[in-house]
Amino acid sequence: MCGRTSLFALPEVIEDRFEVSVFDDIPPRYNVGPGDWLATVTTTHPDRVTRLTWGLVPHWSDDPNSGPRPINARRETLDEAAPFRSAYRDRRCLVIVDGFYEWTDGPDGRQPIRFERTDRAPFALAGVWDRWSNNGDALETVSIVTTDAVPAIEQIHDRMPVILGRDAERGWLEHAPDDPATSDVLDPVYDEDFHQYTVDPRMNTTEVDDEAVIDYFDTGGQRTLEEY
Repeated sequence: MCGRTSLFALPEVIEDRFEVSVFDDIPPRYNVGPGDWLATVTTTHPDRVTRLTWGLVPHWSDDPNSGPRPINARRETLDEAAPFRSAYRDRRCLVIVDGFYEWTDGPDGRQPIRFERTDRAPFALAGVWDRWSNNGDALETVSIVTTDAVPAIEQIHDRMPVILGRDAERGWLEHAPDDPATSDVLDPVYDEDFHQYTVDPRMNTTEVDDEAVIDYFDTGGQRTLEEY
């Protein structure tokens, strides 16, 4: 699964990397959780960054405050699961991050692990989004697509977010759902350009959102994921 992310890249870096414009305020975030906003590039606005709320509300929902608001969408059932099938067909997006987190057992409880590029550059996760509206009220929300974890991650969690290869990003936005290429771009990328390490357990609460939470955290002799 994917339940926390970060994005602290400068707006101009995001613009250059994804060939988009950043109009919204994108302050640095080191510990983004469900209910927060995520920076996205959508099928509707492929040339700019749009802020969407993390936790998808289907457009057909009676009440956004009742029922589940899934933060993740399984790759295997995107075209079948009721909350996602319409979004998969018409409303896909890139979720721009520069890291995400999973947890393992630590000597003092849950130990967060950070996954990022070695150069700390931003990258894209596959997402689906939707727009709910009623009587003038509107809410735009997003879920991150997940898949089976690659070997480097599966010892921590059996699922991982779909990291899109750079050459697959536009295909995810543009290919038709029944195009075999659409499924192909969901093969996750996690190679020598990525690494992982233990970070401060302070970030177990989303109230902690400062630059220090992405620093390496010494677990007192416990192996880091890079040493497995």
